[in-house]
Amino acid sequence: MAIVVCIVVIFYSTSVMLEKRYQSAVELINDQKWYQAEHALKIVHNYKDSEVLKRYVWANIKLDLIDHVDLKKQHYAPVLEYLNEIPGDYQGLFKTEISEFRNYILQKSGSSNKSTEPLKSLRTGDRYLYFEEEYITPMFFGL
Repeated sequence: MAIVVCIVVIFYSTSVMLEKRYQSAVELINDQKWYQAEHALKIVHNYKDSEVLKRYVWANIKLDLIDHVDLKKQHYAPVLEYLNEIPGDYQGLFKTEISEFRNYILQKSGSSNKSTEPLKSLRTGDRYLYFEEEYITPMFFGL
C-alpha cells in the first residue's frame, strides 16, 4: 500500500511540476521572450502542445536573427520551414498567433503553404496531443 501511495505522490508532483513549467513557457511566449521560452520548452519535452510551440518559438528566433531592413524573399525560407512543421489542424493556445505569423511569412516570402508536418497529432476527447513520430517509433538494434 505504501508503494502505491508513493507512486501516486510522485506521479502527481511530476504532473504539477510539468504544468507549472509549461505555463511559464506560455507566459514567456506571450511576452515574446523567445530565447527564454525555448529553454523553458526544452524542460517540458512532449508535454501538451510543447512540440508545436517549440517550432513557433524557433521560427521567431530565426526571424530575429535574419531581421534586417533589406530582407529578400529567400531570407524567409528558414522561418517558413519551422512553421510548415506545425500541423494544419493545430488547435492549441496560440492557434491564431501561429496562423497569422505563418500568413505573414508566406506573404513576405511569396511562397505557397507546403506543410511538411513531422509532428503528428492525436485527438483524445476534446484535447489534441502533438508529438514527434520519432519518439514513439521503437528502435531495435542488432535484429
